[in-house]
Order: sequence, then C-alpha cells, then structure tokens
Amino acid sequence: MADPGSASVDRSGVAIRRATEADLPECHRVWRDGINAYTAALGSPPLPDDNPGVRRLHAPMLGADPGR
Repeated sequence: MADPGSASVDRSGVAIRRATEADLPECHRVWRDGINAYTAALGSPPLPDDNPGVRRLHAPMLGADPGR
C-alpha cells in the first residue's frame, strides 16, 4: 500500500487553522452527510439535520491540544 503522505498534491491556496465554535455546524454536516451516504445503501433513513449529541462530542475538540 502506498504511503498517502508521499503523493504529490497541490496545496496552494490551502490554509489550516484552529477550529472555532462557528465551525461545529459545518463539521456536523460533513459527518452527517458521510454517514448518510454509507447508511442509505443499507436502507437506513437519513440522520436528522441537527444532532445535539454529536455537537456535544465535537465541542471538546475546540480545547484539545491548544499548544499545537
């Protein structure tokens, strides 16, 4: 298996920054869309647009490893 870090990728225009509270809804949307894409093939109904439990799981990441 090839090392994914060895692929040549154009990263111009890409910036990495610390997540903020305002990012949590979009993080949830990406997570939900990924789960829905997988479970739809299994015949499961889509997850709701808002899931407070998942938002609570994402929230601690805002304070994790602040020195990095």
